[in-house]
Amino acid sequence: MRLHKFSIAAALGGALSIASSAQAQAPAASSPSEDLRCFVVTSLLAASDDESAKQIGQMGALYFMGRIDAKLSDKKIEDQMVALSAGLTEADTRAMLVRCGGELEKRGATMQEISKRVQVREEAAAAAKK
Repeated sequence: MRLHKFSIAAALGGALSIASSAQAQAPAASSPSEDLRCFVVTSLLAASDDESAKQIGQMGALYFMGRIDAKLSDKKIEDQMVALSAGLTEADTRAMLVRCGGELEKRGATMQEISKRVQVREEAAAAAKK
């Protein structure tokens, strides 16, 4: 996969701040192709020398790979990755990072809320046993 000659970490920082300030909303159901695009750009981040970008990239790549794994065959994943990386521009990458970063941020916030509700329910169940 061809890496761009620009700072992926800077692109991510800008993309995530744009996503946050715009309160980007992830689509209710991303298509497997959109998830694959997110996998590609987060995989680029995972190869970054910047540790923060690398960590975000690794988490994002795993998240999006999980979303596409059961939906696309290995052959389709490979073919789409080749086609996507062949024409990927810096502007495309930045735009995808905004969308994908917004989706990751939204899902992370949702998981934090779920965790809080689980804790409340566990505490209530423990109190009821006393």
